[in-house]
Amino acid sequence: MTHLCFGYAYVVTDKPSGYSFLPELDKCSATAIPIEAAQPQLDPVILEKLPGNKVMLCVIDLGGQTIETAELVAERLHGALVISAPIV
Repeated sequence: MTHLCFGYAYVVTDKPSGYSFLPELDKCSATAIPIEAAQPQLDPVILEKLPGNKVMLCVIDLGGQTIETAELVAERLHGALVISAPIV
């Protein structure tokens, strides 16, 4: 397993909008990839670039002081459920 995150959410302000290396990562020997999706506002469609791996979708944004609602978290999860990549 490997882990992707946007880390240091409260410190780094100039971040890319997503992960450009997912097709290459899909070829690695990891069997599951936890991926931060909330903070970069990752479009769940990008998960289709990981068809050979299980995806552990991280949907809590640690970049702010506001507690996210259950509805917002559920919305993020729901968006990923329509993607063909296996979500665990």
